[in-house]
Amino acid sequence: VGDNAGLQTSPDGKTWTSQTATGMAATDDIKAAVWMQGATNPLLVIVGLNGLVYTSPDSITWTLRTLVNTVADMNAIAWSEDDGVLVVVGTQSEQGKIETSTDGELWVDITVTANPLLAVATGVVYVAVGGGGEIISSANQGATWTSRTAGGAYSGTFVAATWSADLQLFAIGGGSGEVQTSSDGITWASTATLDEDVEGLAWSPKDSLFF
Repeated sequence: VGDNAGLQTSPDGKTWTSQTATGMAATDDIKAAVWMQGATNPLLVIVGLNGLVYTSPDSITWTLRTLVNTVADMNAIAWSEDDGVLVVVGTQSEQGKIETSTDGELWVDITVTANPLLAVATGVVYVAVGGGGEIISSANQGATWTSRTAGGAYSGTFVAATWSADLQLFAIGGGSGEVQTSSDGITWASTATLDEDVEGLAWSPKDSLFF
């Protein structure tokens, strides 16, 4: 997925095919995608700027859905297989926005934060991060969120978040190469400073590595 309605699929990661979603403008920017693994009716869900959200059962046929915040720029999406909950985070009027859904079709407006939200991960709790060192967590399937304190008094921008089920550990990253970790989403420690800004994070169970 990407800017200018960039939506492509591949069966093997080598050969890619452009897909078209009915109603999507050529200027629409897609920011994130997730598959609802383990859901009764699993869907691929994509989100983007100006409240964009589409769902598809097969990555070919797409249906436009409606967020509560139709003008919010949604930057990231995560799926909790354990809870059966989708969480999207984004920005509206320089503030953070969160919505949740159990089916990808109907969405619930949850909360507003002082800073834009740029990434989200689900694990033992849900964690969302963003500008101004913003870290918030939810222990009730995204219904309510609590502000947390970044380790080392970091006040830069977090843009990436992931969860390792193997290590039972969250990792978040951002500007100035900052990487922080937490086992509970509440207490955070600055654990590394990389040479470049962190733009994304993921966990590989096969290799037992964050990358």
